[in-house]
Amino acid sequence: MQVNAKQSSASFGSDTAKDGRVSGDAAADMTCNGLSAKAREKGADVEYAYPNEGFVVQMDGAVLLKDAQNRDNTLKFMNFPLDPKNTGAITNSAAHTAEVAGVEPFLTDGIKSSPANDPAANAPAGQFVAVCDEETQVFYDAIWTKLKERPTPGPAAPSPDFTCP
Repeated sequence: MQVNAKQSSASFGSDTAKDGRVSGDAAADMTCNGLSAKAREKGADVEYAYPNEGFVVQMDGAVLLKDAQNRDNTLKFMNFPLDPKNTGAITNSAAHTAEVAGVEPFLTDGIKSSPANDPAANAPAGQFVAVCDEETQVFYDAIWTKLKERPTPGPAAPSPDFTCP
């Protein structure tokens, strides 16, 4: 289904949705709140909505390898964005929701009032995506790899028939 949908899409990737909205090539998209706000800043006519059926939330993460060199500096680097002032600066730049307590005084009025960062009062709570088992992850990786392929000139090659498990 997704492989076939790609043929009718202006873009297929989370990092390209903003560009399609700004250029006018896309009439609608599904993207994160930060890229939506960035598209609006660039002049795109954007309305952001949280679906009544629910929506996915995500958090960025970092990992410290057990045998990492410069462990103390790595921990300082990892803790840097957890300081509310630093989180505010990052959030003001990226335009996404900030999830660090005490960040509010460091946010611009534009971020505080962005509709993309403010689900309706009756919207369901966002849900984190559960981690897939290894077999499902291999399957999803194969679909994503196929979706990211650039089209080749000439007749379209037959696509594998991906069926959701």
